[in-house]
Amino acid sequence: MLVGTDPLSDGLPLTNTLLAELQRRGVSRDQLLSTLQELGGELPAGAVRALRAAKSRHAGVRVLSAAANSVFVSHLLAGGKAAPFVDAVIACPAAFERVDVAAAE
Repeated sequence: MLVGTDPLSDGLPLTNTLLAELQRRGVSRDQLLSTLQELGGELPAGAVRALRAAKSRHAGVRVLSAAANSVFVSHLLAGGKAAPFVDAVIACPAAFERVDVAAAE
């Protein structure tokens, strides 16, 4: 389960519903994060070059996402080899938290 600072103002409740269904179907947290990194490999090469160029010019590079949480964005950037060029991810803050599946239902 993902936890954030204000679950009523972001998409975490819906995301957690989807994560619960993935878990029910046998998809692990590690499989999900691995898939996000694979998807990050689809980042357009031009976008990664632009991030690299901005960083090489000592520009502060920040990624803003209103559509995804910080966990997902960070793994997508890592998979696209773009993470070293990004100073900060500004998104719904989130982190995985272990929960008792029976208690969560």
